Amino acid sequence: MRSAMNRGLGVLLLATLMVACAAPASPPTPSSAGQSAAQPASTAAPSTPKRIVTAVVGQPTVWVERLRASVRTGQWNLYELTSAGVTLLDSQNQLQPQLAQAVPSLENGLWKVLPDGRMETTWKLKPNLKWHDGTPLTSADFLFTSQIDQDKEIQFVRATPYSAVESIEAPDAETIVARWSRPYIDADQLFTRNYASVVAKHLLEGVYAADKSKLVDQPYWSAEYVGAGPYKVQSFEVGGPIILKAFDDYVLGRPKIDEIEIRPFGAADALMVGVLAGGIDVTLGSPGLSLDQAEQVSSQWRDGKVEYTPGNWLPITPQMLNPTPAIVGDVRFRKALMYALDRQSIADALTHGRESVAHSFLNPNQSQFREIEDRLIKYEYDPRKAATMIEGLGYTKGSDGMYRDGTGQPLSFELRAWTGTSFPYRAVVADQWRGLGMGVEEQVVPPQRTNDGEFVAAFPAFDLVPQPNDLGGLNLLHSRLTRLPENGFRGSNFNRMMDPQFDALIDRWLVTIPKTERMQALGQILYEISDRLNEMPLVYGVRPIQISNRMVNVGVGTAVDSSQAWNAHLWDVK
Repeated sequence: MRSAMNRGLGVLLLATLMVACAAPASPPTPSSAGQSAAQPASTAAPSTPKRIVTAVVGQPTVWVERLRASVRTGQWNLYELTSAGVTLLDSQNQLQPQLAQAVPSLENGLWKVLPDGRMETTWKLKPNLKWHDGTPLTSADFLFTSQIDQDKEIQFVRATPYSAVESIEAPDAETIVARWSRPYIDADQLFTRNYASVVAKHLLEGVYAADKSKLVDQPYWSAEYVGAGPYKVQSFEVGGPIILKAFDDYVLGRPKIDEIEIRPFGAADALMVGVLAGGIDVTLGSPGLSLDQAEQVSSQWRDGKVEYTPGNWLPITPQMLNPTPAIVGDVRFRKALMYALDRQSIADALTHGRESVAHSFLNPNQSQFREIEDRLIKYEYDPRKAATMIEGLGYTKGSDGMYRDGTGQPLSFELRAWTGTSFPYRAVVADQWRGLGMGVEEQVVPPQRTNDGEFVAAFPAFDLVPQPNDLGGLNLLHSRLTRLPENGFRGSNFNRMMDPQFDALIDRWLVTIPKTERMQALGQILYEISDRLNEMPLVYGVRPIQISNRMVNVGVGTAVDSSQAWNAHLWDVK
């Protein structure tokens, strides 16, 4: 069977080689992606143009978050190739100045918390900023951006911070002042790729004034995009390659690479073949290759390497609202199930050792993890302890080795999983729980039911589905986002725990600006999750990234939502 698979792969490789542009192979060099984004690169154009090919799975359609599709095709990397914000997130998810001179903070006085609880954040723009078409970029562009983003007649994806924005003002051409009606911890991320990236007033104001309903359909957002990022759009063809050219007047310095081709692939299998065939220098974003595919590429690709960046985590989500059986709602039972899992062996077996055991909602690569790690409850593999805890809940083993309650009913429950990342974990988790003496019914969510809100929300016992676990994701566990009939079973709170005390912790964290107090609030939230097990940690996910040996300065990021392209102006080839 392996021979047949290899022959099939060889045919695909041969076909791809006939159409792919081969990139020259070179030995690897150490990456220096940690260079500061604030350090301008050389503005002198090289005598011999430099060109690279990047690849994504899926068809990019727009260059901004406000018009993103429901499935993101590595978009946050693409946004940073063409767009710029007042600040940007580096590979550590730390804010760095981009169009602005400094990141607002309490220490530098650009972030003020007023006695009545309101706030002000100020950005001073760098001088002589330009759009890709050479037009000056000023604070008026940010005022226009906030105007269209807050216009409810326009079908944009709303940037979350706007709910707390009272007003946005521009005292002069290089100053932006946001006034906030209440504290908001991500206020310093307004006007970034995450929240309301700036748009060109001189190109869109006329359309907005004449007929705002036509704004979202403008070619400005795709083929005719004009941004302020390191690269500008030269050609954009749906179904074909996208060509970007270096922007000579980029605020952090002219990019070292002159031209970037973005090559879309319809599926991960095709991307894998394309990488092995040669001609692809960097793969961007997610979705991409599976871990199995990445291992195949790693063992066969002599012209490059595979590196791994943090992805979403995979928790076991318990049903906290009227679970079946009711024992699922007892935290002592959930803790016993955690002790019954050898998560390290699961990660080793299913992920080639690439994914690590999870102990917290927060990924250990995030800078805040070290400050809260000692607050966490960690559940090391201990089947004897698990058995003792289950027996303490009134269950005894019968002659068949299965636990039963006092009425003789077997201890059994459903473990649901979705096709995709979580699918292979279902059988292994179920087998380990069965080995302790519990009945586990494995259920796979069929594709045709994934949009059935009630079916998805009302899983009886446990669900396996990857979840975001960056700090912004904590808000998604709030009761107000619980999937219920009154909201059409929409929302991000999959476990459906509704607890005012837990909500109060999240609310406190969202409005706590000083770092010391904020970290105390964060530590309490993460302790509560590890103690209540409203999310039962399994593994931290990773995303494989393919980088050719000739590339220099391409980093993979150490934070969950970090972008490969944050320092794209420093990318280079040997």
